Amino acid sequence: MKINEHLKKQYWKRRVVGDLPSPTPTDNGHYEIPLNEPYGANYRYLSQEDFMREIEPSAHDINSKYQSTRPIRELFDVVDAEGKPVLDKDGKQKKEWRIVGFDDLETTRYGLQKRIALTKAAHFAGDGWGIYNEQSDTSKEAHERFDKLNSWKDTAGYDVAFMEAALSCFQTGDFGLYPYVTPDGSIDYMAYSYLDGYEIFPDIDENRNEVYYVLYSLKGRPAVDIFKVDAIETWVQADLTDKENNGVQTWFSKVRNWFKARDFAESEDGWHRVARRETQTPAGMGSLFISECRTSPVGLHKRIYRRWSAQPHTLLRGSKLQHSTPCLSRLPKSRTSPA
Repeated sequence: MKINEHLKKQYWKRRVVGDLPSPTPTDNGHYEIPLNEPYGANYRYLSQEDFMREIEPSAHDINSKYQSTRPIRELFDVVDAEGKPVLDKDGKQKKEWRIVGFDDLETTRYGLQKRIALTKAAHFAGDGWGIYNEQSDTSKEAHERFDKLNSWKDTAGYDVAFMEAALSCFQTGDFGLYPYVTPDGSIDYMAYSYLDGYEIFPDIDENRNEVYYVLYSLKGRPAVDIFKVDAIETWVQADLTDKENNGVQTWFSKVRNWFKARDFAESEDGWHRVARRETQTPAGMGSLFISECRTSPVGLHKRIYRRWSAQPHTLLRGSKLQHSTPCLSRLPKSRTSPA
């Protein structure tokens, strides 16, 4: 297996006027431009770094020296290559304006894009993750089921997770949520967002099951968490079998205790596996829940993957849970790998 081959995804895109020159997208080597776009369609391709630059006022063009200064122009005589005056048709000396310097201007930066994204997130997820009791069963047991479901949501902090998802999607385009049961039986979650240095790469395995690769920095070294349908694996770009490499061994001593079950399998492109464990989800169901905005995070169109954790409302009917399907949009509680 070559892990680097899976660290690829499509650019986000935005429709633009056909005669408008589009800026080159910021590419960290993890993006691919679609090969078969509709004939006559014009797009600007964007990466998540481009989205970050859009919402950060300090990265706006107004900060450029070409927009935050005013040119100082002076009039000069026009001469030829030999230094002789160049005359116009009336026999007068030709003159031309030249830029001799720049005056600094007072400029104003306003984070309108960021404000829009935050306002949309507050409007979308401000009321939290609603759970509503629509059971016809009015027995004590039915009420206890409903109370327990609410308790699970509150214990796991899903209202916070829902807001994190909206903030991430409306600013960077995607979000990943990994809910899990702790050793003491509590419910917790870990969130993955580009806002916090995580990049998510959707893929499929040989059986067409969804697999997600999450790239991040683990104490200064590249690491990847692979969420398969049956297991979660953590791989790092470090040869842990090289006992002579003091840098690698010193680094691993800082993270060694984060992984309970270690092995040192190696990929074909030099990644080393440091942990693998079975998932807590039912067979065939992935453990990472992804929500995504595929057009533009600050636009109106949003898309959500088929995942129950990304739904903002849960209905309890009879003894079954049902989930509504409005749209959604990414942040981790810790930098520690879930494996």
